[in-house]
Amino acid sequence: MPWYTALERARVECLAARELPGVARNLKALPGDGLGLASAARPLYSSARTLWGLSFDSLQGGSLEGSASGASEGRGLINTLSRLMGRESNSGLGSARVREVLDAAGQYLDNEISFARVVRPLVVQLEGSEKGLDTADPAVFEQGDVEGNATEGEDEAGYGPDQGPERHSRIGNYAIFRTAWDECEAARVWHKPADAEALRALNALDRRRVQKLAHELQRRLLVQRLRHWDFELEEGMLDSRRLAALVGERPDHRVFKFEREARIPEACVTLLVDQSGSMRGSSHLLAAQAIDIAVHTLEVCGVVVEVLGYTTSYGVDNPVVESWQKAGRPAQPGRLNALRHIILKAAQQPWRVAHRHLGLLLRPDFGHENIDGESLYWAARRLLTRPEQRKILVVISDGSPYDEATVQSNDAGILTDHLRAVIHAIEQTPIHLVGIGTGREVGRYYRNAATVRRGDMIGSILFSVLGDSLDQSAVP
Repeated sequence: MPWYTALERARVECLAARELPGVARNLKALPGDGLGLASAARPLYSSARTLWGLSFDSLQGGSLEGSASGASEGRGLINTLSRLMGRESNSGLGSARVREVLDAAGQYLDNEISFARVVRPLVVQLEGSEKGLDTADPAVFEQGDVEGNATEGEDEAGYGPDQGPERHSRIGNYAIFRTAWDECEAARVWHKPADAEALRALNALDRRRVQKLAHELQRRLLVQRLRHWDFELEEGMLDSRRLAALVGERPDHRVFKFEREARIPEACVTLLVDQSGSMRGSSHLLAAQAIDIAVHTLEVCGVVVEVLGYTTSYGVDNPVVESWQKAGRPAQPGRLNALRHIILKAAQQPWRVAHRHLGLLLRPDFGHENIDGESLYWAARRLLTRPEQRKILVVISDGSPYDEATVQSNDAGILTDHLRAVIHAIEQTPIHLVGIGTGREVGRYYRNAATVRRGDMIGSILFSVLGDSLDQSAVP
C-alpha cells in the first residue's frame, strides 16, 4: 500500500542521513514532493521526514505545518490528503492523530518491526479513507455492516479498518489518550523458545479429568447431528418391518420410511482470555489445559474456534503516561496504557498449527493490566465477521478491568462503566456472551456468568458453559 511505502522510504532516508553526512546533504536537496510515490502519499512522506529530523531545503509537498505553495500556517495533513483524494475528510484522521503516530514512530526508526507496529493503525485508516470507507462511524455492533466482509489477512494480525482502538471511545464517554503504542499481533510475533518449555510443563499435568469432560461435551454435541427416521410414509425407502401391512383386504400403503439429518447451524466460538499479571499461577496453568482440550474437542465436533488474549503493554515505564505528562497532564485523559491484543489461534487455523502458541499464555512476565471493555469490543467485531450463524463469545478473566495509571487520572469508574456499555452493545447482536470469573464474581457485569472458586473447577465450568451455549444458541 502507498502509505506504508511512503513512511518506510522516509524512515530509511532518515537513518541514512544520520550516519552519512554526504548522503544527508543530497537527501535534503531532493524535491519535497516525494517523486516516485503515489500522489496522495507524498504529503505523508514529506511530513514524516521533517518530523524525524530530515527537512528539505525547499519543501514543495504538503506537510503538517503547511507547504511552500502558500498554504496557511498550521494546515492539517489530513486536509491535504483529502484535497488530493478529491473528497471531504470524514475519516476521523485529524492532523493531531497523524502527528501523534509519526512522533511515536520516530522513536523506532532503527527497529523495523516496532516501527511497523506503530504505524500500522494509521496506514490501515488512511487506506480505508482513500477507498471511501467511513472509519469514524459510531461504534455500534451492526452485523449487517460487517457480516462476511473480513479483511484479507485480518485473522492473522492487526485491527481491521473498523476495529481499531480509536473507534472504541465512541461507546459512552470513554476516552483514549494515545493509541500509537497499541499492539494487535499473532502470537508467533512474541513467541520464544522458552514458551515451548512452559507448554511441555502443561502437557505433564494430569489430563484424565478434563479429557472425561471433553468426551461428555463431544457426545453432547454429536448427538445433535444424529440421523433420524420418519416412518409410515407413502413414499421413500421401503420399511421391511411394515411389509405385512400390504397383505389383506384393505392394504396399508404407508410402508415407507425417510432418513433425515438433524441439521444444526454451524457455530463459531471465540475464547477471550485475560493475560494480565493477576491471572498468573496455577489457575492460569489449569485454564490453559482446559482451553487446549476444549479447542481440540470443538474442532472434532465441527465447531470453528478462535482463541484471543488481552492485556496491556507497559508497567512502570509507560510511554503513554510520559506523553500525557509532557502534554501538561490534561484532566480526564482517558486510557493511559497501551493495549496488547494477541491472536493465539485464528478461526481458520487448525489447532495442531496454533497449539504451540498456547505457551505464550503461560509466560509469567508477558502481561500487566487488563482493559476488558476494549478487548471485548475487538473480539466481538472479529466474531461478527464470521459467516457461521451461531456466534459464541466466552470471556475468561479475573473479574474486573483495571489499569492503575488510567484509574488514578480519571473518574474511578472509567473502565468498569465502559465494560458494561460494551457488554450491553454486544448483547444487542447475535453473539451469545458468557463471562467466566477466575476467583472473582463477574455476574455484576455479564448476564450469563460463572465463577471458578477453585483452580481445579476451571475445566468443568468451561466445558459446561460451552455445552450450554451451543445447545442454547441452536434454538431459533
